[in-house]
Amino acid sequence: MAMAYSEMSEIAFSGNPPDEMKVPFGEFVQDGMRAFADSFHAIDDLKVCLIWNNTNRQIITSDDPSKLTNRW
Repeated sequence: MAMAYSEMSEIAFSGNPPDEMKVPFGEFVQDGMRAFADSFHAIDDLKVCLIWNNTNRQIITSDDPSKLTNRW
């Protein structure tokens, strides 16, 4: 989000955005942490579910759980 905001302001102001458009990175981090805290009630009841693959076919998985990629 910080990168997108920075790129948009760079494009909109031809590489020279005014100081009031330069948002410190820490604010984006705090916004993310605040969003997590505000939405924690939506995920606090999730349980761990392990799936054992007892077949010869491989399972494709990810280290990026859906609860982190689909927050809403």
